[in-house]
Amino acid sequence: MSSFQSSSDDLRVTAANAGIIESAIGRHPIHHLSGGDFGHADVAAAVASFRNAWMGEFSLRQRTARGSAQFLTTAAADTERVDRLLAEAAAKLGGRSW
Repeated sequence: MSSFQSSSDDLRVTAANAGIIESAIGRHPIHHLSGGDFGHADVAAAVASFRNAWMGEFSLRQRTARGSAQFLTTAAADTERVDRLLAEAAAKLGGRSW
């Protein structure tokens, strides 16, 4: 059994961090460089080759970060809802005599 514990605030902070990662991947310089940015054709060809090889990887990582942020935001909302339901149930039990 897992002993993982996290508050909804922790989950929201982690979701925000995943959003920052997604944004950073999208702003990576490799997306904005063109062959004309390099003085030598071999350098331009190497950058183009790298970009072509890694664009799928960048895209996958960006989608994963976006999905993680959405998952964590939903988990935070679910955690808050469960906490609220438990508090309501405890309040109802508090008024009973056994």
